[in-house]
Amino acid sequence: MTPVGQDLHALTTLRVREAVRGDSASTAWLVERFTPLLLAQASHRLRGPLAALARTHSAEDLVQDVWVRALPRLDGLAARDGRMTPVLVRFLATTMLHRLNSLAQTHLRADGARRQDSLDAAADDRMAESARIVTELAARERVDVVRRAIESLDDDDRALVVLRGIERNPVAEIALLLGEKPNTITVRYRRALDRLRERLPGSVFEELQDDE
Repeated sequence: MTPVGQDLHALTTLRVREAVRGDSASTAWLVERFTPLLLAQASHRLRGPLAALARTHSAEDLVQDVWVRALPRLDGLAARDGRMTPVLVRFLATTMLHRLNSLAQTHLRADGARRQDSLDAAADDRMAESARIVTELAARERVDVVRRAIESLDDDDRALVVLRGIERNPVAEIALLLGEKPNTITVRYRRALDRLRERLPGSVFEELQDDE
């Protein structure tokens, strides 16, 4: 790991710790830094088997839902080998997948349940404050810059960033899904990360690795 990567991992760990203590600046830093990853994941998933949800749920809506649910639970996360980033990314990605699965089931049962679910989630003061922060930060220029960089990748490489970098699926499973050899998946993923790091020095992509 480069010194830059080490510093960023330490900073992320500190920010999570401070956000748990109620520091709004640290909460804002986390939301701004990791929201582009969640937007990429949501966009990818809404184009797949869950595409029907895109008629009623935008990627931005889903990301807000995830943060509203995730922020109050940050105190349950613990760094692994001194690194919080992989733990946090996996936690956020898993929360997104659970949310999508829940919405898919709700979509099959009743069309109006989503609105009530959102109201129930916002009832808690802390969750409502989380929603406000996410809404404000989602419009920040830095979030948009990172999002555009991810979207500039071709479809296959963008899928790899989501499947491997964000959701941390095993290389063998991704290779089977995409019909590629595992070594090919590994090389392509590393190259995609390198392109993002070149365009976005100091971004969260400096913290994503392929040995996790």
